[in-house]
Amino acid sequence: MGIFAIVNPASDNGATAKRWRKILAVLQKKISGFEWRFTESPGHATEIAREALYAGATKIVSVGGDGTNNEVVNGFFEDGQQINEDAVLCILPSGTACDFAKVFHIPKNIEVAADVLVNGRPRRCDLGKASFRSHEGNAVERYFLNVADLGIGGETVERVNRTTKAFGPLVSYLYGFLVTLLKYKNKSVQLVVDDKDLGNNIVKAVAISNGRYCGGGIQVAPHASVDDGLFDILIVGNIGCRDTLKHLPKLYAGKPLLHRELRMMRGKCISATSSEKVLIDFDGEQPGMLPASFEIVPRGIMVQAPAS
Repeated sequence: MGIFAIVNPASDNGATAKRWRKILAVLQKKISGFEWRFTESPGHATEIAREALYAGATKIVSVGGDGTNNEVVNGFFEDGQQINEDAVLCILPSGTACDFAKVFHIPKNIEVAADVLVNGRPRRCDLGKASFRSHEGNAVERYFLNVADLGIGGETVERVNRTTKAFGPLVSYLYGFLVTLLKYKNKSVQLVVDDKDLGNNIVKAVAISNGRYCGGGIQVAPHASVDDGLFDILIVGNIGCRDTLKHLPKLYAGKPLLHRELRMMRGKCISATSSEKVLIDFDGEQPGMLPASFEIVPRGIMVQAPAS
């Protein structure tokens, strides 16, 4: 077994299931001898990836959005150890938001994405690793490819994931964000970045980024690099609805953010605690809350990227 595709039929509001025959036909035309399987429930992609790697797969293809990628990459590990350090994650974007694919300029066009799968080259990339508390109160560890976001981002993702995504990534996330913004109360969070104690902060959000984009194209870290061994950290402080709406277009455009309550920094390790309930999302998945710690795993995963 060389190539194994993990397909999330529910991604893109169910559209992936409808276009899978077309995707499969393109892949079969370009690749001989690969296997594939549909996911059936949340977390299933992690189980499938792990089984495929133990069976000898060397390329795992994630067919879905950022949440599918997140589940798949967690299947590359078991008990904190990578199953095969030379195994490659390949991305065929087919989700509501495909923000991590944008870093590598892999489009949702299946012909182009399949060409990257066949003719691209593996690239060593950093990973994020987080320890946090699940909704059931258990201690959990989880890897993430793109962005971990605590605060309003976590609550937005929770809202978007339980409502329709039929209007596409931009409108779905923007609508979810605006509805959440009207109800959200900024939280008190104790932050430590590397060895620097930032004290108690009233924050709207903290975005811990390996990639550049989140929420369907928001450039939360326009200068981030996936192989520099550092997180780009955006701290959105105690700002209200008006200032948030004023700066939101700048985030989409990747323009500089100039506000006394907006702070950008870089680091390898972040810890966050709060006496309040503060939700976290990882790559568009919302599995838990603070307290949490985040660390960069330098060059922790191989990702198939365009050859040039």
